[in-house]
Amino acid sequence: PIEYKNGMIVEAIVAAANTGPTDINVNGLGLLPVVRPDGTPLQQGDLLASQFQAFGIYGGKAQLVWSQKMPGAPIYLQASRDFYVANTGSDANDGSSGAPWATLQKAANYITRFNLNGYGINVHVADGTYAAVRLPNMAGSGFVRWIGNHAAPSNCTIAGNGVTAISAQNCGGAHSFDGFRLTATGAYTNDPMCGVNCSGNGTNLTLTNIDWNVCSGSH
Repeated sequence: PIEYKNGMIVEAIVAAANTGPTDINVNGLGLLPVVRPDGTPLQQGDLLASQFQAFGIYGGKAQLVWSQKMPGAPIYLQASRDFYVANTGSDANDGSSGAPWATLQKAANYITRFNLNGYGINVHVADGTYAAVRLPNMAGSGFVRWIGNHAAPSNCTIAGNGVTAISAQNCGGAHSFDGFRLTATGAYTNDPMCGVNCSGNGTNLTLTNIDWNVCSGSH
């Protein structure tokens, strides 16, 4: 083609999996950002190596027309990733520094799509009070660091209301927490209501600078 036209379909075989937002350049006509069907930038692993893919040109962007990625297929990290959680965020966001999630559980659910592949995920948590979190079992070797306020852990609280603040069950040893206040109060709901409940063969949890606050069960 000698120019981009709205409605043009470009087919290509992908050379390598993307690690985040990416562009396409057809015949030297210039870079166009590749976007998902909803118009948002690509996330890591949306394009896989050797995948045959179609892109629809419209409005200065190249939208994915179809995707051959298998539903539920893990995304293998090629570098460490950073995600963000803040009281001012929304779970409809993408977890980036400018669009943080609102809950720890959203972050925990989202990162299960990754195989750590020897790398790590850092979840940066802003000062505030957050609901309890149940940690996932992560695929691949690596780590997940939950980073609160190392200098003043009392400013970053995980509060279980009728449940344990941090529940780590059968999730291996990938997770660590640094700089949090933990509390578990409220009506009893057949939960031990601990600050941390770490159980299951092979489960390990690293804790640094933890402020142990009131817990109905054990810390």
